[in-house]
This record gives sequence, structure tokens and C-alpha cells, in this order.
Amino acid sequence: MCCVVIPEHWHPGLKATIKWQMDGTWLKDSQGKLVIRNGKNVLVQGPWKQKTVDIPEYKEVGTVAINFFPHDEVKVLVTNSSAGYPGYPYPDPDPNRCWDGIENMCKGK
Repeated sequence: MCCVVIPEHWHPGLKATIKWQMDGTWLKDSQGKLVIRNGKNVLVQGPWKQKTVDIPEYKEVGTVAINFFPHDEVKVLVTNSSAGYPGYPYPDPDPNRCWDGIENMCKGK
């Protein structure tokens, strides 16, 4: 993600348009074998999707977090927290995460 600009102060009707590409698949021949060209597997690009969503009210500027959910549901928020930490409003997609962003906190477990 690059280059998100948001206003310093939230206002009603603030929205974000999110565009993302779904995972691709490896091309297979009629017998189900991977197709190889020039020594590499051939990737069939996944489709692009786009959605415009509301940005909920924020009190101070922070990081723009984009959260993807099943069935192409997307939620955006401006926050100073991240998934898995207190105050983050959405569930952590990996509740078994042992990472604090600096070093692996599960060493020795």
C-alpha cells in the first residue's frame, strides 16, 4: 500500500476507494499438470476488485488500516493500534501470532 492521504480532521461522508487483486492460480493443462514456459510455472492472474467504503470517525491522525473479510467485505480505519493489540476494533486474523513488530516473541516456546 502506498501513498494514502487523509485529512487531519475527520468529517461525515469521508470515504476510501480500495482496489485489490485476488490471488492467482497456476495454469494447468488438460491432464491437470502444471504448465511450464521458459522454465517457470505460468501464473493466471486473479481478478481485480474495487470497493468504496466509509472511513469511521477518528480523533487523531494515525495509520490507515485496511481490513479484508470474507465475501469481499472491506473495512478501513485510521488508528494508532494494530490487529491483536488492545483498542483494535477488528479480530486478529492470526490469533496465534507471536510478533511484536520488532522481534519474534515466541522464541524458546
